[in-house]
Amino acid sequence: MEAVFLDVDGVLIPIDNSWAYIHRRLGVEGEAQNHLKQYLEGKISYEEWMKLDTALWIRAAGGRLHRSVLEKLYGEVAIPEETLRSTAKLREAGLKIALLSGGVDLMVSRVARILGIRWWKANRLIFSEEGFLQPGGIAEVEALSKDKALLKLAEEIGVKPAYVAYIGDSHWDLPAFRAAGLSILLWRQENPPPKNLRSSVNHVARSLLEAVEIITGG
Repeated sequence: MEAVFLDVDGVLIPIDNSWAYIHRRLGVEGEAQNHLKQYLEGKISYEEWMKLDTALWIRAAGGRLHRSVLEKLYGEVAIPEETLRSTAKLREAGLKIALLSGGVDLMVSRVARILGIRWWKANRLIFSEEGFLQPGGIAEVEALSKDKALLKLAEEIGVKPAYVAYIGDSHWDLPAFRAAGLSILLWRQENPPPKNLRSSVNHVARSLLEAVEIITGG
């Protein structure tokens, strides 16, 4: 392997989804679930889904939501020691490290900055010149086609997908698992992973450090 692409939510940080995290903090989980349902049923596009969710945040904040508020909320998410140790181990092995997330760029860019990771790709929010959130966004990593984002990121870095190891933790990662040369499902739960996930990866790891050891050989 020449590079390791890491999912962020649930893999590097202790929140399952950086979109849902803001839904919870702003108290709009119920309405946001309706948007998810519409997307999965094919009634709205991913861009429309982003627009509905961000409009929901703006409304919940009283009609104006400044970038600094979102940065503060994301800044409260801790980076576990295991994440620091795991990325350091990958770097020591001479591997290129990149983040590939269907989450929010404010969260992903913060993680990349703290870990010293140059390459990352996530969905981007849009702000006015004054820093207020605008409905919508730029879909860099669409939920159901993460493989396309992986191929694009691999090209940008200059590595063939066959030499990319990918670590993810959910069904949203299935397309990326199939596009990578080595795929590892991070499954911290006690119950066995669903068959469709298990059959789509090369390995299942119970911790991030275990996943890294599979890639580096110990």
